[in-house]
Amino acid sequence: MSGYYLAQVEQQRNAAEDELAKLRAWVREYRIRAEAAEAAVARGRALAAEMRTWCSPHGIADLYADRLDQALDTPTN
Repeated sequence: MSGYYLAQVEQQRNAAEDELAKLRAWVREYRIRAEAAEAAVARGRALAAEMRTWCSPHGIADLYADRLDQALDTPTN
């Protein structure tokens, strides 16, 4: 094999490794974001469960807890 061909292959391999590193960083970032979002949803659900025990006029706290659960269950696009 010629030196030119080997240099091209090495350059392509380095470019692929750089792209792979970028993709891995992107996956790490979005995994962290997803975990943070899941934790926020869990806190929202815990709040809704706690709200059901609150004393409020006309059952407003229970109504708000239902609305919070409904909002958390509704997918967004």
